[in-house]
Amino acid sequence: MIKTGENVRDGQGNNYQIGQLLGRGLWGKSYVVRRQSADSLGGDEPQYVLKTPLAPDDFRGEIPGADAFFAACREALLEQARLYELAQHPFLPRIECRFTLPDGQPAIVIPRFPETLERRMAEGLPTGALIEILLGVAKLLRELGADPGQHGGLRPSNVLFNDRGEIFLSDVATIGVRRNFTRFATVVPGGQPYLPPELSDAPLGALAGGSWGAGVDTYALAMMFWRGLVTSQPAPPWPRAGLDKAAQVALKDHVVERMKLEDSNPRFHGRLAERVAVLLSRAISRETNPSPPYRFPRLDELQARLDEIQQLIRPQVSSVGKVLLDRTAAKPWFTTDEDITFTTTVGTSAGVEGQEEIGVGMAMFELDRDIRVKDLVLGYSVDRHPSGRYRFSFTVGGLGPGRYRARLAFAIRDSGQPPVTSEAEFNVRAAPGWVPRAEPPISGALPLRPDPITVTEFAPRAELATGGVALPGSPAPALRVGGTAPGVPAPDRAAADQAEPLAPRGSPPPYTPGPKPPAPTRTDRHGFDDPSITAVPLSGVQSPPAPLPLPIPPSERTAPAIEPRGSFPAPSFPIPHAGPTEVEPQYDDEDLLPHQPTVTAHDPRPVVSIRPGPAQPVSVQAAPPAVIRPAAPPPPPEPVYKARDWSQEALPTSGPSRNLDTEDESPNPFADEDAEPSPLSRVWHQLRNDPYIAVMAGLGAIILVLLFVFLLLRK
Repeated sequence: MIKTGENVRDGQGNNYQIGQLLGRGLWGKSYVVRRQSADSLGGDEPQYVLKTPLAPDDFRGEIPGADAFFAACREALLEQARLYELAQHPFLPRIECRFTLPDGQPAIVIPRFPETLERRMAEGLPTGALIEILLGVAKLLRELGADPGQHGGLRPSNVLFNDRGEIFLSDVATIGVRRNFTRFATVVPGGQPYLPPELSDAPLGALAGGSWGAGVDTYALAMMFWRGLVTSQPAPPWPRAGLDKAAQVALKDHVVERMKLEDSNPRFHGRLAERVAVLLSRAISRETNPSPPYRFPRLDELQARLDEIQQLIRPQVSSVGKVLLDRTAAKPWFTTDEDITFTTTVGTSAGVEGQEEIGVGMAMFELDRDIRVKDLVLGYSVDRHPSGRYRFSFTVGGLGPGRYRARLAFAIRDSGQPPVTSEAEFNVRAAPGWVPRAEPPISGALPLRPDPITVTEFAPRAELATGGVALPGSPAPALRVGGTAPGVPAPDRAAADQAEPLAPRGSPPPYTPGPKPPAPTRTDRHGFDDPSITAVPLSGVQSPPAPLPLPIPPSERTAPAIEPRGSFPAPSFPIPHAGPTEVEPQYDDEDLLPHQPTVTAHDPRPVVSIRPGPAQPVSVQAAPPAVIRPAAPPPPPEPVYKARDWSQEALPTSGPSRNLDTEDESPNPFADEDAEPSPLSRVWHQLRNDPYIAVMAGLGAIILVLLFVFLLLRK
């Protein structure tokens, strides 16, 4: 008997240090060993597993038939070594070496795998991953073939994983193990829960050779599936007698609650729990015949059921066929007087039982305009294809002539997976007598008859009308220039007079008008009154004094219509104009008010433009509550001109006048002040007012003087 810490040597001179005991099975036990060599350092030696048969020192007391028992244990170990040495199956561990221990017991050394299925199940393995591992094990079991035919000793501790996650199977039940199984099961306590009851509970010598079939491995796989699902602590009792009705209900509830915590489709939780309960109830039943409904005698049957349950966790659309147009070779296009029809087939994973669980989507694109066509007349029907796939037939109407692409998308409802798509292109031609349908109006387009528009201009201070200089007694006006679209009647004047003018956001408190000041008068440049233009205030609005008008040339005084000019828009009389109307404020003193807003009203909507400078708040409002439109006053009176003596006119001269009597020169009192100065006067004015020109002129004069002196000296 070997102990932890001892060193053993194989036939090739390799030294192995015995480590901890990993476990004990039916016929042997396993230790962790570290191979030591001269090239290896302290902690870098690789680890292996040393297996040896059971010995008398491993038991207390007398064992019935001890000699036969220990001989069967050694035979099982030797058969295991020969199976590993053959290396017929890559998923069986390879043997590193075999040798005899100092006490005469045979021993084999195999690699140590970092992880087992038992450890993964203890850490919490998701349902999908657990089923995937069981499917992988079932595939490897089918590869065992006729030699040895089945594993026979399958349990979670014998399912191993390497660093890449590949599955390996160990402790295969060889012929000697199966022949002496009842003797092993009688001596070793604890039973074999992963083996069917007819094997683990059979009396000594009662087993027949035909009892070891494929059903042994299917039972072990089903029991590992049950143990991986039911991981509650403390562990429930093993269902050695199968699952009764109460156990099946409890298992369904447990599976539903478990799937809520995992990545799965909630639409299929109930169906998944039902399938799991039915599968385990059959696979681990105590009865074996008939099948069905009892047990799975073949691995491929259990494998197909496990695969179906795995697909129910997240069902998906597996494939979508080619879109087939309902056209013939002689007429490969559609016309506008017929419906566009096409079909395609859809394949889904196992467990999808109806077309109502398949989400369908379609997008139609017009290739010529590169847009997506909406508001289609769409319909489809579904029937089952003989191959088991779903056949979808689509009908589309309402398409005009053009080239189109239909894109179909299919996905399982509530799956959260990207849909599987398929596309097809087709042409539509206009049928005889086809008339295109009216297109809906473009959003945001201007109507043919616009609503009345009012341009309202507010002057919060009277100083704005005079360029920042307050006129005595002038209030802060609030002016409104109203205009309506052609053909729209003006509002009632009485109601308009009662309407309060709107104030812009952030304007000072409203002004309360005082007594109306007298109308201002003005004279022309010759001192005569000129009443040709007067500003008429709007009704109900206090207006400041009107600005002085410009003198009117005689050529314009006989015009039939006089365009008003003033600091406030909207004269009280209509402006005769066939086209757009412009009202632009004009001022006498251009230095005082260099820039003012210009309000231009074009038919049908006025346009407000602001020149650079001190802008005034302007608001454009559609359909105000009341628009003030003053009544047209009587036409202005004809201008009156006073006779003047011709001797008062200034003489046409631009320079000083000579007194013929005294021969002296004196300024002419009648000289025209607006006459253009002479070139010499302009030069003298520039020299006096521009210091840069004066300095440059002085320097030029000095240079000329020096040049003149230089020329004189040379002579």
